[in-house]
Amino acid sequence: MSTALAAPPPTAPVIPLSIVATPIVRRWRYKGITLEDPLPGRSLEAVRRLHATHHAAVLNAKIDGPAYEGGVEVYTYTPQGGTFG
Repeated sequence: MSTALAAPPPTAPVIPLSIVATPIVRRWRYKGITLEDPLPGRSLEAVRRLHATHHAAVLNAKIDGPAYEGGVEVYTYTPQGGTFG
C-alpha cells in the first residue's frame, strides 16, 4: 500500500499590515458656521462652554454627533426650541 503525499495548497503572499495611529480631529457646526476645536482632548461640555462665550445660544443647544466626514468628527449644536410664558 502506497501513501502519496498531496502537495500543500498554494498560499497567498504574506502582506505585512501596519497600524497607524492618527489624532482625532473634532469640529463643530452651529447655524452653518464651522467652529474649530479650541480644547483638543477635553470634554464636549468644556468645549461647549468655551464656544458659548461667542455664541450664547450654544450653551442651551443639544450636541448631535459625531458624524464622520473625511476622518473628522463633526458635532452639531442644535438649538432647543422653547416658548416664553
